[in-house]
Amino acid sequence: MTYIPAMTADSKTPHVWPLFDLRITTPRLQLRLPTDDELVRQLAAVEDGVHPVMVPFHTDWVNRPSPEREREFLKHHWSQRASWLTSDWNLLLACFVDGAPIGSQSIAGQNFSNLGRVNTGSWLSNPHQGKGLGTEMRAAVLELAFVGLNATLATSGARLENGASLGVSRKLGYENNGQIPVMMGDQRTTEQLLALTRERWAAHRPDIDIEIHGLDACLDMFSE
Repeated sequence: MTYIPAMTADSKTPHVWPLFDLRITTPRLQLRLPTDDELVRQLAAVEDGVHPVMVPFHTDWVNRPSPEREREFLKHHWSQRASWLTSDWNLLLACFVDGAPIGSQSIAGQNFSNLGRVNTGSWLSNPHQGKGLGTEMRAAVLELAFVGLNATLATSGARLENGASLGVSRKLGYENNGQIPVMMGDQRTTEQLLALTRERWAAHRPDIDIEIHGLDACLDMFSE
């Protein structure tokens, strides 16, 4: 991992909301907070489909009718920015490939200063699935968690039928952490909980170049 320090006085002025200057890059993709215009572009990726069969989320926002789907999507992103606290935050990063948003990778922390724990979630449009991009975007945000933010534990989860998501987690070293009954949309199912320690991340981290840009300018937003 290459850590890129904050911009100097000779560089362009950082954004007043420094999370907009945070970038995580790999050879194939870039994760960053989308602007409002890019959120609208990201909706096009949602239109391409997120899962062909099952509802992969607790709230079935993908299948809501238009324009409710689009408005709820924007409201969710805006609400996460507006409610940001150092003790309770959720960073919704867009995944860009060749400049186009193709999915989303989130990382969230509650009482992160004391617990050192983050939780991740993601979605990827159907045309871009099955190419290893889901693994690469999760690896990128885990690098942010363990190396950039010094986390000690990352958690995630997926319904038992979602083999693709569970496969990504196991490839990256997650271990099973119990099962719970959940509602995903109007479907009752079982969610497999997963946990990844810093030590297992070090042992299972894929051999790809990951760079983090602009983190030092917003470190104080992640912990008290």
